[in-house]
Amino acid sequence: MRTRDAWLLVTGEPCLLCAKLIHHAGIQRVLVVAGGYVGENGCTYLVEHGVEVVQVEGPQDPRA
Repeated sequence: MRTRDAWLLVTGEPCLLCAKLIHHAGIQRVLVVAGGYVGENGCTYLVEHGVEVVQVEGPQDPRA
């Protein structure tokens, strides 16, 4: 499946390794559920490498 210029919706912030995989897959925009599942922050890496990161509303982490 082609991923270049695709959008990705994630229920929590991706870890650094996942962020690198997202970037190298050519994904252009990542929609991150604000307050969703808590994890390591790869969003900084994505932004620094030209991937647009957008916070959206969605399901919350029940552990919080």
